[in-house]
Amino acid sequence: MFADSLQVKRDIQWILGEPNLLELPPVRKIPDDFWASISFNSYPEYEGSERIGFYYQWLIRLCIEHSKSYQLVAEEIQVFQDGRTLGAIDFIVRNPAGELEHWEVAVKFYLAYDRQWYGPNAKDSLAKKYHKMCSHQLAMTRTEAFQIQYPDLTITHHRILLQGRLYQGLWCDEPNDSTPANITNHCCTGKWCYAGQLPEIPTLYPLQRIQWMTAPVQDLCSPLNIQNTKRPLHCIDDSGQFWFVVPESWPDSD
Repeated sequence: MFADSLQVKRDIQWILGEPNLLELPPVRKIPDDFWASISFNSYPEYEGSERIGFYYQWLIRLCIEHSKSYQLVAEEIQVFQDGRTLGAIDFIVRNPAGELEHWEVAVKFYLAYDRQWYGPNAKDSLAKKYHKMCSHQLAMTRTEAFQIQYPDLTITHHRILLQGRLYQGLWCDEPNDSTPANITNHCCTGKWCYAGQLPEIPTLYPLQRIQWMTAPVQDLCSPLNIQNTKRPLHCIDDSGQFWFVVPESWPDSD
């Protein structure tokens, strides 16, 4: 089991309270009335893939299924063209007006470096992810291929949910002048440092992937061993501050 019902409850509460990583125009955001329409009496356990993206999408599906006014129409449907896959659509949702909406969702964690926001795997960045969501993922329901395959699904709205956390360098006190420029400063709550800076900061405890969104409520595991930082590690300190510790070669190591 990847997540028990208590972890699922805490992660859903985090989703309900967190803004997008980017300030989006109203036509791109999930409407406020959707979040207000969600009600849970109990929370299931999660036994699916241990990749956090799959877990997050499952949590969003739970939210849709527990909405009083929005209806899940389709999830993860494939779009094909000329014998190849264009991609998969996260969600088709029916809104209270009876219109169909295309939603693309993701949870991401990015570190500020050289006026960019890079993932722990530095091949990924916030700018690249947002561009892909807008120009490719949301665009799939506008393609002729989609309209031929799914003639009964006429999409009227295209929306993005991109949540997560942004991490400033240890030496940085303010959000940097970065790309993209429309970041949500409320999400800049994490810190990151190189492994060689560990003696300068509080004791850190490595997190399991299931704990990336919300801090663990159980006792923390053993403190971080500096010898185990050959790859980026997600951690937390005694105060509840989230950290990434990266090898000295980051971001070039990826």
